[in-house]
Amino acid sequence: MVDDKGAFEREEVTSQPGIIGASWWQASLDELGASLTRRRAIGLALGAGGAVVGFGALIALIAHGCSEQDEPEVLRKKSLEMQVTYGWNFGAPQESVTFDGVSTLPFDRSALTRLASDLRPRSARYTGFYTPTLFESPSARPLSSFVDEPETIVPLDQVLMPIFTPSMRRAYRQGEALASLVAEQSLSTALVIVDLDGPESVAFAAGASEALEPLFTFGNWPHPRGVVKAHRTLAAAAYFQPLFAKAQQRGARPALVVLDRQRSSPYRDDATQFDNRYLPLVPTPAALWQWGVSHVLYVTQGPVDRESPDLNQTFLAYQATDIEVKLVSADAFAPQSGVPQEVDNGSLLVPTNTRVRYFYGGNPSTHNYFWHDYPWSKKPTAAAVEPNTSRPGRSYHAVADGPSVHPQSLAGTALGTVAMAVSRQSGRIMGPLLNRNGSWNRSDGSYGGG
Repeated sequence: MVDDKGAFEREEVTSQPGIIGASWWQASLDELGASLTRRRAIGLALGAGGAVVGFGALIALIAHGCSEQDEPEVLRKKSLEMQVTYGWNFGAPQESVTFDGVSTLPFDRSALTRLASDLRPRSARYTGFYTPTLFESPSARPLSSFVDEPETIVPLDQVLMPIFTPSMRRAYRQGEALASLVAEQSLSTALVIVDLDGPESVAFAAGASEALEPLFTFGNWPHPRGVVKAHRTLAAAAYFQPLFAKAQQRGARPALVVLDRQRSSPYRDDATQFDNRYLPLVPTPAALWQWGVSHVLYVTQGPVDRESPDLNQTFLAYQATDIEVKLVSADAFAPQSGVPQEVDNGSLLVPTNTRVRYFYGGNPSTHNYFWHDYPWSKKPTAAAVEPNTSRPGRSYHAVADGPSVHPQSLAGTALGTVAMAVSRQSGRIMGPLLNRNGSWNRSDGSYGGG
């Protein structure tokens, strides 16, 4: 069990009557040696007839003498630690998550227990940078509950549904297109980092898995009010789980680091948002040299010509150790114009007679021009026509970033933390600020005027 008395950061102290009441009532029960929940104790007290008055006087006396030292503190705790302890959707147990593009394929829900192992990289040298955190969430069960009012948490593996969307289909084909180039040249000196929205990054990795070995780095859990919509990334991984499990049987391949571009989305309000953001884990320059990597290709979304701010220092470190970093937009890989588009049967895992190939520059004649824009190949390449598209990524070079890596509108808020009400006297966690209707502040149904 995670220690509830671990290190906290003080955010504020409150003296609202409802919060004080929850604290001194529970403290008085503890002192009397009661093993009852607060709700049951209230019921017993109300049924005691004339004894209620005397007991109420005792409570008033305790409150008068001890309320100051019993005031709960609002402290910040690591969000993931709290989810592991109290459940994936703690603080919002009556809420769940929704899935767009739910797959109609048969779904073996029991396979979710193998998700973390089925998506583990085959090569032992990559496992130190593999982050199974997200894939472990479906089979996890709460280790504890709030003393005052236990919450019924429906396990995530009973809620999760695989998804497959048109944007995932496109990303899958884009990953295939890049993999065809890498496989043709047997390129072993490159590392690919894909940084799209979570579901599209997973789909890109699935499409590229013929020639590249996915290295997933999703370091959070879903939550109904999560800043990062991690449940969609998890649902995409569940859809492609059979494909990734099969890909583990392939031989050694260059690594493809898989990131979720939404990992540090804006965070504004403790009461309505759950901060499940996290920092990316990417290989160090020393690890890349150990793997024989001298080139990094960063795949980004749309017409972006720079890296995510939280990767700036890493890319600068790569360049400082003579590892070349280049950027390419996933949209540089496109279907050939004038060719009938792929029939959307809601699946990529069921064989069909219709399959649309994507090419660098959107045409078979421009596909191999990739090696002109990214001259890392040691083998001769077929002649190719220059694409008639803007390609700013080929001249990319990381430069020192000025703004804060993680701009936040909540001053002083640590990344990936949640505000919790904690008893000053016992150190017991009473509940999250996120749950405005929690028993510890039910007197007015709100907190802090937010």
